[in-house]
Amino acid sequence: AGGPCGIYASQIEAVTVEGAQFSQLTSAEGVLGAYGSALRVEDCGLAEIKNATFDGCKGGSDGGAVMMRSEGVVLEGCTFTNCSARNGGGIYFADYRAKVINTTFTNCAAQNDGGAIYVGGKSQITMEGVTIDSCTAPTGGGIFVSAAGISETDGTAADTFLTMDDQCVITQCHATGEGGGIYIERRGQVRLDGAKITGCAANAGGGIFVYYQNDHGPKNAFLQVSGGAQIT
Repeated sequence: AGGPCGIYASQIEAVTVEGAQFSQLTSAEGVLGAYGSALRVEDCGLAEIKNATFDGCKGGSDGGAVMMRSEGVVLEGCTFTNCSARNGGGIYFADYRAKVINTTFTNCAAQNDGGAIYVGGKSQITMEGVTIDSCTAPTGGGIFVSAAGISETDGTAADTFLTMDDQCVITQCHATGEGGGIYIERRGQVRLDGAKITGCAANAGGGIFVYYQNDHGPKNAFLQVSGGAQIT
């Protein structure tokens, strides 16, 4: 506790983690392990995380259990329980592409943004069969999506994308501010292709909060709801 924990992988060809258990790992802000107390992957060729469990992992900064800044990430069959951080209580995604499949987040929390998941930078995230249950944050109780902080001079290259299929569910999540289920801002683009958001609450936007900036620039968020998606 109080220092780097778990696994840190950087600039290697491939990372494979399967069937691992990460429990009660804690890292303080300002140290290497503050970014993903259990697993931090940066600039690797391929990262596959399968059937892993993350329980009670606490990061002092971004990503309570996992911080991903790498191309070709596949996260499948994993569970996150009682994980917390400043941003992204379970996972923090920064840049690149990732796919999250049949994974659950329960009782995760963020001090600022994204109780379960923070999607930032130029990320392109696809979720299939993901369940987010009873997660909390001041903003984006379930998921926070934003392209803030990156260059806005390169057109669509600076957008941040999240797509959720019809097997994804966000339920009973809560934000003390905006976006009980999902918060979207600054060129964040979210597509709900049949996904369900149920029983979520917030001061504004219990299901989804979309922050619109009326500056006639390329900074506005985008939400597309299709395929029988439900927000109740």
